[in-house]
Amino acid sequence: MIDRQQWKNFVQGRLEILASKAGFSEKLPEVMIQVPPKPEMGDLAFPMFLFAKAMKKSPNTISQELSDDINSLDNKPSGTAFAAGPYMNVRLDMNDMIGGLFKKIEAEGDDYGKTQSVS
Repeated sequence: MIDRQQWKNFVQGRLEILASKAGFSEKLPEVMIQVPPKPEMGDLAFPMFLFAKAMKKSPNTISQELSDDINSLDNKPSGTAFAAGPYMNVRLDMNDMIGGLFKKIEAEGDDYGKTQSVS
């Protein structure tokens, strides 16, 4: 199953590596995750505005470098990263997502969807 938090943590880690390669040694701000306003823009969006000053690059450049970096890796979460202006967006692999959901339902059986707490 695809986890938004997994992508968020992955993007944070990759940004820190890119910043380190650029000579930036301070702690970067926390990555923000958003949902793009249109489906054709992907499933997840990460604005790069906060990192421009620290990395001394435009948000557009950062989003392009980050998406290229992520897509070159074999160990990335399921999905495809792409630059969308100052945002680094992700299109999730729905086949993988559905397969993970079916596995979870099968493993949990009749307990799938049940909760022990009331919110």
